[in-house]
Amino acid sequence: MIASASGKGSKARRERLLSELLGRAGEVEAKYIIKNIFGEMQHGVGEGVMMDAIAKAAGVNTALVRRASMFSGDLGQATP
Repeated sequence: MIASASGKGSKARRERLLSELLGRAGEVEAKYIIKNIFGEMQHGVGEGVMMDAIAKAAGVNTALVRRASMFSGDLGQATP
């Protein structure tokens, strides 16, 4: 959803969506979402852990995130 925002007003839409996502995330989840966005993740964080965190933050089943990632080929582009 965030990555697919485009056109006029897309920056404000992306900011709002990210703010909503961070608002639903716990303190630790938000910390790692931000680290992932800015490429500051430490080695050892597996894709499965990220899928679980994305699913929890989005309020959906992990299987849905896994399926979206499979179809997009890029976990960062997966939108449940």
